[in-house]
Amino acid sequence: MLRISAICLSAVVLGTFAAPASAEQTHSTVVFEDEFDREVSGDEAKLGNEWKLNTKEMHQFVLKDGALHVTRNTDAKHSANLLHQAEFRNGTLEMRFKLVNQDDSFRVQFRDSAFTKIKQGMLFNVLIGDGKLELQDAVIAYEIKQQLKSVKAAQPSPEQQQVLDKAKVSAPLQLSAGPRHDLRVDIQGNKLTVSIDGKEAASLSSAAIGHATKDNFRVEVNPALVIDNIKVSKKGT
Repeated sequence: MLRISAICLSAVVLGTFAAPASAEQTHSTVVFEDEFDREVSGDEAKLGNEWKLNTKEMHQFVLKDGALHVTRNTDAKHSANLLHQAEFRNGTLEMRFKLVNQDDSFRVQFRDSAFTKIKQGMLFNVLIGDGKLELQDAVIAYEIKQQLKSVKAAQPSPEQQQVLDKAKVSAPLQLSAGPRHDLRVDIQGNKLTVSIDGKEAASLSSAAIGHATKDNFRVEVNPALVIDNIKVSKKGT
């Protein structure tokens, strides 16, 4: 029988109502912000402001009318993605975006570059698209995937599936293409709470969310997205 690691067993899904925050929790400091209200001279693949882009697959990242327009090369193996440093433990990510097409989707992934146990330091994901909002502990998903590979199993055991189910939560989410929408991601301890257009939509509590350091985030786009601004703030002192 496969053994599930301690980090897997600690995943618990919570309801959508959080306890009131303390004064220390509500104090915040902006650690990164970009309103994309600039022009880029020369190589348009470079956005400035220290963004890292996966441009080798010929994805498009264009600054236009005070916003970032991202379009995936549909022949590429991977989604178009942009990455930036932003270090915090507890904090928030706020992002204003527009879906270009009704079937567009994107993922915001929070990571720790020093967390080498997991590929690319993945910690947890927020996925929007296909008519739903999905929150997932990426560490648990990765660990169980590796366990299945080690025994050449096609499907998780009932025990593994139970752990996977507790490490992910989905909620229906219907967003129209065209209008701007506001995404807010709150991280406090082991709890992740996501709000869309000012309304709380889903929450998840799991071990990787409480990881001591998140030092970068990545936005993965498929096939298109317009981003007006992104702001990351850390809570506490």
